[in-house]
Amino acid sequence: MDGMRGGMLIVRGSVGARCADRMRRGTLLIHGDAGDFLASRLVAGTVALAGRAGAHCGYGMRRGTLVFAGPAPETPPTFVETRHDITVFWALLRRSLAYHGSPFAALPARLPRRLVGDLATGGRGEWLLPQMD
Repeated sequence: MDGMRGGMLIVRGSVGARCADRMRRGTLLIHGDAGDFLASRLVAGTVALAGRAGAHCGYGMRRGTLVFAGPAPETPPTFVETRHDITVFWALLRRSLAYHGSPFAALPARLPRRLVGDLATGGRGEWLLPQMD
């Protein structure tokens, strides 16, 4: 078995290609940028990115959550927007991420755009794209 299976990992810099590939649970906070294929084949867990994401972000994602505190990446056609009520989930996740400092502390209280996918692989993952004030 490959991939992270629990706990929390905080990276104060940038990460390379395929970071969080096949991650199974836990939380990964990235304060810098990420290379190509961030969270590809993500099985479960939460990845929060402060910087820019490389190409093919979330490719083959099955479940889990990607939070973009920085610039939103280009949305692949296999991810679609949904309007489910995530008010309580967002309040708890936002508070948990804010504890780890800037830029996660600046996530707005306003609900993020929520995209689900990767539908090309039958995935039920989600991207949360906070709308900055």
